[in-house]
Amino acid sequence: MDLAQNAGFLGNGITVAVIDDGIQSSHPAFGGLNGFPTAKVIGGRDFADNDNDPRVDCNQQSHGTSVSGIVAGDGGGIIGVAPEARLVMLKIQSASICGQSALDGDLVGAIDWVV
Repeated sequence: MDLAQNAGFLGNGITVAVIDDGIQSSHPAFGGLNGFPTAKVIGGRDFADNDNDPRVDCNQQSHGTSVSGIVAGDGGGIIGVAPEARLVMLKIQSASICGQSALDGDLVGAIDWVV
């Protein structure tokens, strides 16, 4: 990672879609701004709850935030692989099954949306 970043490969101009349990878009790794979308988390979809707000619904939904930080975090002590990349979160775990497995149909919908 350091070699790629030192060579100037920081993810500028790249948008990465993350399919997971949601994102805490206000996390310092993504600019620390309230609201959605933000300059870093530019959009998304919640396939499980069928709305356009892919932010986390409960405390057990933290995996998507962690994965997104690894991908494109740039703040709060978190520097991701591509810190200048932007993110689109595709949430596949509903508030009603928080902390449990996602439904296969929601995963298929998210993949179809990306394609």
